[in-house]
Amino acid sequence: MGVLYAEGVIEHDTLQFTETEGRVGRLELVQLDGIVYTPAGGVLETHKSLSVEYRRGSPYVSTSRYVYMALRRIDGSAQSLFRYDNSHGDVQTLHRHYFDDAGRPAGQEPVDPERMPYMDDVIRATARLASYLASREQ
Repeated sequence: MGVLYAEGVIEHDTLQFTETEGRVGRLELVQLDGIVYTPAGGVLETHKSLSVEYRRGSPYVSTSRYVYMALRRIDGSAQSLFRYDNSHGDVQTLHRHYFDDAGRPAGQEPVDPERMPYMDDVIRATARLASYLASREQ
């Protein structure tokens, strides 16, 4: 995140990690929630669950739930940019929702969990789309 701040991609964020321990005191789940704000009005709402399994005593972390909702704030309203989620099932149901330049739904496509963009790439895409749409209005 420090790199994204230094590059001016992020203005502010409210991201927070919440850790849940299981019955034996081991880390079981990590939740990442919050909002990332970009200079051109881009907003990325994030809800991500990371499951923790132990293999031979070492923790193995994998994402079990994604919700990345990218919006552009304009004069008190919000315009949808894109959304990644698997809120309808396990990680194999991961998909991306597309929206047109006016924020209307334009379709969706499945996303292979192994090809899911890293969070910094999703933040950069949010910033880029918000900036592009803002430039078209000038």
